[in-house]
Amino acid sequence: MCENKHQLDTWIRENFSKDMDQIISITEVDVCEKAEIWFAHQVDETKIRKLFNVGINPFDEIQNEDFKVDSYESIRKYYIDLLIKSIRNYINEAIKRKGVYEHAYEKYKCEFDRQQKKVEKLKKELENKGFFSFSKKKELKETIAKELTGLSKIKEPSDLKKAYYNMYK
Repeated sequence: MCENKHQLDTWIRENFSKDMDQIISITEVDVCEKAEIWFAHQVDETKIRKLFNVGINPFDEIQNEDFKVDSYESIRKYYIDLLIKSIRNYINEAIKRKGVYEHAYEKYKCEFDRQQKKVEKLKKELENKGFFSFSKKKELKETIAKELTGLSKIKEPSDLKKAYYNMYK
């Protein structure tokens, strides 16, 4: 699997899309096609044969007992499957992060809207006070200021937004 998640993130954004919302909607077919095409351009059979002809086996390092290096096709399939698995894991992580962000954003939005309605109600009440209601107006202005302070303390979950949109940048 891919150990360098930043590098995988860069590769996915260069080869699929820079938009996370588009990335999470990539189909399994698209992932497989892109992996096949990329691998064919990077490691084709001709390049492998040239390396073998000069005495270099680029796959000597494969140390998996279940895996038999007997043809270019088996090596190609093995690495494409690893690439597809890495991309799928990346997309699944992105989907999870988006869900966490959207849930937190909904909570934020509800709280913000509730507080904002409270302030608007108090402002309307202040507007409707008569000219000689000085003490009540002063009290309402203080309450409005307090509620506005409370409103400004309600923060969007920007850390979760960055965790989704920026992934491993």
